[in-house]
Amino acid sequence: MRGGKRPGSGRKKLGQNEHTTSLILNAIRQIKSNDELTDEQTKIELIKEVAGVKGGMLYLAQMVFGKPKEKLEIDNITEIVVRWEDQPKMLKVG
Repeated sequence: MRGGKRPGSGRKKLGQNEHTTSLILNAIRQIKSNDELTDEQTKIELIKEVAGVKGGMLYLAQMVFGKPKEKLEIDNITEIVVRWEDQPKMLKVG
């Protein structure tokens, strides 16, 4: 059975995502030893720490602005003509 729908595949349900987010925020509060932080304040504290780590600012920039494309998209293709007689003489023949 290779193709088709498989159990456990696909995107997680929103309820599972919210539960995971809640767990992560509670863990951060415990690490910070501050149970009085709101969810928003806890997220801000995490972002501050990530920004201070090497590569953290790059990660945050990619999350906010999107990851840069690895390939160039060229919409207009113009014809390039190479005239060999205009090129410098690299090899002497004869």
